[in-house]
Amino acid sequence: MAKRKRITRTPLILFGEGPTEELFLGHLKQLYSKQLADKSIQLGNGGGGSPGSILLTLEKKYLSVGATLTPALVLMDADLGLDKESKVWLDKYPNVEVVFSKPECLEGLLLDLLDDLPTVGQQSSERLKKRFQNEHLGTREHVQKNFKLKRGALFSKELLESKQSEIPVILAIYQFLGITSL
Repeated sequence: MAKRKRITRTPLILFGEGPTEELFLGHLKQLYSKQLADKSIQLGNGGGGSPGSILLTLEKKYLSVGATLTPALVLMDADLGLDKESKVWLDKYPNVEVVFSKPECLEGLLLDLLDDLPTVGQQSSERLKKRFQNEHLGTREHVQKNFKLKRGALFSKELLESKQSEIPVILAIYQFLGITSL
C-alpha cells in the first residue's frame, strides 16, 4: 500500500481588534477557502481596547506559545493609531503586520465597501457604527450575531474584489493571504 503524501500547510494568523473584526476576517477566509487550502489560518481577536493591549493579547494567545515567527495580520480601528508601546512591540515581532480600518473604524470600512459613507464631517466612530448598524443590520441589538448572519449577503466575493484597488486595507489583506482575484 502506498503511503499518503503529507501536505504541509503554511501557518498564518488573522487577528482582529474585537469580535466584529474577527467575523469579517473569518468571512474572507470562508469566501476564499479553496484558494487558501494550502494555508492553516488561525482566527482570533484582542477583545478591543488599546492597540497595545490588542497586540499583547495576540502575543499571549499565539506568539508566545510556539508561533513566534508565524506571519500575522492584525486588523484594528484607525481612530486610535499606534502608541509608542505598540511600535516597540512591533519591532520585536517583524512578522506582524497591522492594517487599519478606515475611515475611523471597521464600520467605516464596511460602509465604504457598500458605498454608503456619510459626508466627511459625519465620520466619527460612533456615528459610523450607528449608521452601519441601523442601515445595514437593521438594529443596534445583537450586533455580532446579526453581522454574522448578514455578512455573506452584504459582502460578496464580487463586491470585495471590485473594491480592492479602491480600498487599501482590502488589498493589504488580500496580499497578506496571497489571494489573487481573477
